[in-house]
Amino acid sequence: RCTYVRIDIDGSNAEVTYDAGMSLDPDRPAEEQVAHVFLSHLAGCHNQKKHLHVGHELCNLGLAVLNAFSERMMVFTRWSDCEATYLFEKGVLREAQPIGAAQGADTTVMRFRLDEEILVDNVLFDAGLLDDALSRVRHLLPDLRIEHSSL
Repeated sequence: RCTYVRIDIDGSNAEVTYDAGMSLDPDRPAEEQVAHVFLSHLAGCHNQKKHLHVGHELCNLGLAVLNAFSERMMVFTRWSDCEATYLFEKGVLREAQPIGAAQGADTTVMRFRLDEEILVDNVLFDAGLLDDALSRVRHLLPDLRIEHSSL
């Protein structure tokens, strides 16, 4: 259901915002919220996309890998009148705000900082690689509006 993605990059920091929430329903059989599965299980979103070809193309590794390569990752999601916030450090869940009632449009905001201990010399985002990746996503999902900036 996502129609818009905004990516802001500043060195090794990034913020990704989009107009869809991650499900806060329990995932079977794990009984964790689907959002938590997306963020912590390899290929966690692979089979849960509305369009399976999108899951296959874009979720083979998924957010869990980004999370593992991040020194710190904060995710806020509002979905179906509920919201939750997760804070990870080096891929480990450190805090999870209890799911609460919310009003407003579905949305997700992810803020993360790549881990210099893991990535050493590759800790900065490469604008050229990002442009190439976004071009591929635009080809797969031509109706998705994507904006990005690098500081």
